[in-house]
Amino acid sequence: IRNLKISQKIIFFYLIIINHVYANEFNFDSSEIKISNNGNIINATEGIATSKDDGITIKAVKFLYNKKLSTLNATEGIATSKDDGVTIEADKFLFNKNLSTLKATGNVKIRNFKNKILIKSQNIIYNTKDKEIKSITKSTIEDDLNNFILMESFIFTLNENLIKLNKIKLINSDKNTLKLDLAFLNLETNKLIGKDISIN
Repeated sequence: IRNLKISQKIIFFYLIIINHVYANEFNFDSSEIKISNNGNIINATEGIATSKDDGITIKAVKFLYNKKLSTLNATEGIATSKDDGVTIEADKFLFNKNLSTLKATGNVKIRNFKNKILIKSQNIIYNTKDKEIKSITKSTIEDDLNNFILMESFIFTLNENLIKLNKIKLINSDKNTLKLDLAFLNLETNKLIGKDISIN
């Protein structure tokens, strides 16, 4: 019986170690982790990966980390940056540490903590070094006042709380419509600025 208890403790301790892996660029906390190719490949499921240098966390169903390429693929997840105040939900992520980019594809939803806006798109690229989120695909913005913006592309400069919008159609809460080729949405002042026009 004593030997059995010792064995159980050893197995339990082994499982705890396996569920926490510290790679060069990411910490993994997952229900199941498999390491292969001499430690260069990590597959993980149902867990969280945390980027060591910028603190970005990704909670996802599946992970594939390639140490040689410095890339992390994640499926069905949510990425969070507390420093930049945003969360990004998407079907797939590709985090390239060499390029400092997080690419999100499929049913992308970006939420801003402070300004309570929701951006929807199919493809975005988040540059974690330059603090920019951009997309060249059709996207939308919604706020808590029921204002709606449809745009062809955008660049969200996180440090300035400013979104550059290209070819937009604005529908406000009163169902009035406005079209502009180029506009800037200032999230600090809640103003939409275009050529010869400014809307609060």
